[in-house]
Amino acid sequence: MEEWWTLRKENLYLDLAMICLAVGALIISLQNRSKYRSLKFIFIYPLSSILQAFTIFYSDNTKDFSIEYVSIFLFLIVEFYSFFSFYLNEVNNPVRRRVLGLIGLFYFLWSLFVIFSHEPDFFQTVHSRIQSFCILGLVIIYVVELFNLPPISNLLNEPAFWITTACTILALGLTPILFSVSLFFDENLVVTGAVVYCLTFIIYSIVFGLLIRAFMCKPISIKI
Repeated sequence: MEEWWTLRKENLYLDLAMICLAVGALIISLQNRSKYRSLKFIFIYPLSSILQAFTIFYSDNTKDFSIEYVSIFLFLIVEFYSFFSFYLNEVNNPVRRRVLGLIGLFYFLWSLFVIFSHEPDFFQTVHSRIQSFCILGLVIIYVVELFNLPPISNLLNEPAFWITTACTILALGLTPILFSVSLFFDENLVVTGAVVYCLTFIIYSIVFGLLIRAFMCKPISIKI
């Protein structure tokens, strides 16, 4: 385990890069909350990431990993419902909104199951996989909605494009990583752990960068 913690400390710059981008996303999201109604509460997402990073830092130093498990669990919930609330404002079709609601309800019930399971593995692997699949479901529903709307003149000026790109990278990027943990983690703790650690922070850095880009869009008119 000591070798593993040494590896994490040697890659501390990944933590710092992600935290800096999360802080940037938090600041720009608070400054531009009124631009789009669907992005009004998205600031909670980078804020929770910053708090989780400090919680993990505290856990690493005190070796109290129960705190880390809880912080990851709560962060995953905040992450999912931040994107869920965004897409709930973006999707207008009644049928697709019901499907969104079912995904949100399923994830809520699954989270309750995890709370009462008392199994740390659910916090790090199984729960994360389910969350990734649920986020991917949100993306698919929005893409279907998009194809049924009139053509958008400048898609790159739409925050939904950047948020959807971030969600896609998050879901498709983390899912194979999480599956690899269960397959190889026990065989080579240090190597697999280091790869998972680095890739996870890189993916989240990209996600927060895309979130910042979403708030840099200049709407022609305020969405109502």
